[in-house]
Amino acid sequence: LTGLVTGGLVNSGTAHIYGAEGLLAVDVTPSLTLQASGAATHATLVSVLPTSLSNQVGDRVDYVPDYTFQLSAEYRFDWTAEFPGFVRADYNQVGPSTFTDHSAGIPSWIGFKSDTLSFLNARLGVAHDRWSAELFGENLLNENGNQDALAVAGFGARPRPRVLGVKIGASF
Repeated sequence: LTGLVTGGLVNSGTAHIYGAEGLLAVDVTPSLTLQASGAATHATLVSVLPTSLSNQVGDRVDYVPDYTFQLSAEYRFDWTAEFPGFVRADYNQVGPSTFTDHSAGIPSWIGFKSDTLSFLNARLGVAHDRWSAELFGENLLNENGNQDALAVAGFGARPRPRVLGVKIGASF
């Protein structure tokens, strides 16, 4: 079949990527732990192979978020002497990423951009001997932004909607 384009993936060239990341965890008390982490990334193409039609020197590297950060708190306690428990909350944010395709006639300063996504999760649990149980909530803010920079073209994914549940576990 001549003229049929099915897509493909090729290396665009050479990128320079730099940034910073860090993690700080503090046991405020023997029962309370606070944690914060994050990263900032700068990633651009510094040379482009002749086979790449979609990128140019200076374009951002596709799908690399500008930043991410996470905050969490966990408190451990005893429901009773034989039933230790915990409560945990965490908040995560992923900054925007881009996708550039000059072969589509779209300037790099426009490009395709994902949304900034924010997630809040929580857990409440108990354990006894080899058994455990948790009530959990994921994506409590019901974030529904575009995870993929190509969402504008109909190819994007969205986060899983809010989930509430129960988890039962046993160790063997």
